[in-house]
Amino acid sequence: MYAQFRDVNGLATDVYSATILLDRMAPTAQTLTLNGSAAYLQASTATVVASAFDTLSGIAGYEISLDGNFQTSVETEALSLSPEVDLSFVEGFGASDGLKDLYIEWIDRAGNVSPAMHASIYKDTQTPVASFTINNGAATAYSTAVALNF
Repeated sequence: MYAQFRDVNGLATDVYSATILLDRMAPTAQTLTLNGSAAYLQASTATVVASAFDTLSGIAGYEISLDGNFQTSVETEALSLSPEVDLSFVEGFGASDGLKDLYIEWIDRAGNVSPAMHASIYKDTQTPVASFTINNGAATAYSTAVALNF
């Protein structure tokens, strides 16, 4: 952009110039995995690996959500400006067992936000409980064929 200013008498300033990068493209999210894409989690935390790139203005930050609602984000992190970002961090999933979700959005320096990426893992910290009896609890068996009761 160039600008020059004139007063009412026709006197002009020097020509000033400035450039700006127009960036209307959101960052591209590449990967999101929880515990190396494992199906189950036996702890309260999981290792998150995520990556994204933005070749125009660069990745400026990201937001993490556990419910897909980024208005109540768990974490918003600013990053040093970079066209490509690879992250690895530990995220907590609380005390209860069950399906756990994690969503991430990437933000570029121009403020564009990527579509959310989503990953899930099933948290199961409960040790299985099982018992059985042989022949309804009999102390002896008279055959090699027995009945197992669970």
